[in-house]
Amino acid sequence: MQMALSVVILLVLLKLVSSSAPTAHIRRASDLPLAMSNMRSQSYYGFVILLDMLNATTKASLSQQATFLMPSDEQLGQYTIPPSRLEEFIVSHTIPKPLVFSDLAHVPSGTLIPSVFNNRLLRIARVGRRVFVNNAQIVTPNVCSSATIKCHGISSVISSRNEIMDHSATTAASGAKIYGS
Repeated sequence: MQMALSVVILLVLLKLVSSSAPTAHIRRASDLPLAMSNMRSQSYYGFVILLDMLNATTKASLSQQATFLMPSDEQLGQYTIPPSRLEEFIVSHTIPKPLVFSDLAHVPSGTLIPSVFNNRLLRIARVGRRVFVNNAQIVTPNVCSSATIKCHGISSVISSRNEIMDHSATTAASGAKIYGS
């Protein structure tokens, strides 16, 4: 029941965030270059390089509305990303809505939100004032200043073990619809 309530609260929050975005920004060219500039200014060079390596179609889809969860260069250096899994890595670290830190901090602990990667859900948890996405703590909030793209630095690469869940099974078990399905 609590999980269903968490999902409903998240849906309302995400609806408010998406409906409050000014339409003038939707018609603009991609905010991705501005977001990447913001990432560079906070020393997330590795994540910027990975975004640059994506194909044009993937970049175009990510430049609409997104929240990037960016491991530090040091963390990326300790993680091997085969070229064939680059897109999967980036989209599994991406939420399909622009969420500032306060949005994530006010979501009930244990709430599941979808990543851009098919069927992969991310668990938001709060411990005191700290906010975690799966195993990774948000350590540098609100890196990006774009209206449609938000970015947060995280303490580690997001663990994907046991995090791929079937939306329909989760929906049936909780009795609630998960945002994005």
